Amino acid sequence: MAKHHLFVALAALPALAQPARIAADPRIELLSIVFHLAGNNEYNQCRLPSYCEDIDKYFAPFKDDETVRLARELNQKHGINYDAVMTYAIYIKDVDSIAERVDFDGANITLKERWRAADARRFAASLRGFVARSKFRQFFDEHSALYETTGARLRKFVESQADLTWFDKFFGAKPDARFIVVPGMVNGGANYGSRLRAEDGREEMYAIIGVWQVDSDNLPLFDKNYLPTLVHEFTHSYVNPLVDRFKALDKAGDAVMKPVEAEMRGQAYGTGHTVACESLVRASTARYIFAHDGEAAGRRDIAYELNRAFLWTGELSDLLASYEADREHYPSLEAFMPKVVAYFEKLAPRVPELMKDFDAKRPKLVSMTPANGARDVDPATTRVVLKFDRPLRGGYSFCYTDDRSLFPKFGKMAFNNEKTTFDMEVQFEPGRDYEFRFNCNGGFASQEGIPVKQETVKWHTRAAP
Repeated sequence: MAKHHLFVALAALPALAQPARIAADPRIELLSIVFHLAGNNEYNQCRLPSYCEDIDKYFAPFKDDETVRLARELNQKHGINYDAVMTYAIYIKDVDSIAERVDFDGANITLKERWRAADARRFAASLRGFVARSKFRQFFDEHSALYETTGARLRKFVESQADLTWFDKFFGAKPDARFIVVPGMVNGGANYGSRLRAEDGREEMYAIIGVWQVDSDNLPLFDKNYLPTLVHEFTHSYVNPLVDRFKALDKAGDAVMKPVEAEMRGQAYGTGHTVACESLVRASTARYIFAHDGEAAGRRDIAYELNRAFLWTGELSDLLASYEADREHYPSLEAFMPKVVAYFEKLAPRVPELMKDFDAKRPKLVSMTPANGARDVDPATTRVVLKFDRPLRGGYSFCYTDDRSLFPKFGKMAFNNEKTTFDMEVQFEPGRDYEFRFNCNGGFASQEGIPVKQETVKWHTRAAP
């Protein structure tokens, strides 16, 4: 049936080697839902209230299904989580057959970066049974209107905002590549870039974009806030193969990672290889923003990455600017990669100084009332007040920790006129723990875009008398 195949060709985009496809994908939803049921934090960030409720209600009888248990086992024993789940989704043909699009034992397939072929086939057999037992197709069909609305909105955003021709111009041509954009309906703020060499020999490059904004009707909303994420995820398809090819980056990345290992592992970046990939992706994304939105926007993007402990993003972006200025000698980024390797090999001893310099430039949170860590908060408290050491630019950000039930019930929020004090309503209950991440996305930042240091805030309210 036509509603099972929701990919739509883009005719209005700038000329590409192959037309992009933008739509919900049953494979992405199936894998997201299974790992949602398995309890993976990254697949329990759904921001679409009615859709999340429908998933939990429809699949409630399958929370302890053998496939869900296997997904949990694969995560715990072999680290099958985050992008490994989405990569698996694009390596199967469809949700009915769960057949291998390409041989799971094949050489140089991205699936093998995280999956063993035996595990991939064992999971496929189990997943096939789950589709039948749960009547997954019925669930998917029942939500076709939501998927079609989401696809149409995402398509409009990409057509109006994204310059997909930039990728080949910046990195070097991939004449046989297809750009594919898929909304991750379950994934909230988590986004993934995956790729594979398809059955016809052409490369498919995926940007799997989490749905983290909704409108007043609680329907997905895509705007320019998504653009850096879209660029970031497509950039992985160009950068990751280069890092794979230049093996010296693995050792250099291990050394660079050590001083900021806690921050990197907190973002699920557990190896020097991954940190090298992410570093080059983030610096390349900054070059896109400089080219399309100007100097100030590019510097703000770099400041955001500094807040996530990629303290060298500005330097690496400047290095890539020298590549852009000399394309006669460097026709592709691959030709320039020895310069990137040389930079990384000298970077590690300088990371502590970069940390010190960045911390000195940060705005400071002078006080928080109630104080972070307070164990005797009056449950009658109705206001939280944050004071800063200088005027900020006016944004803010708070995020859930692993246990979303601990997030406080915040109400109206506002800065004072000087933007040095931030006031927000709160509703507490007695005898409860509360926990959230302050400035997780860098919203509290200086006029120059340098963010206040993020931290995890914990409170405990006194018991009722």
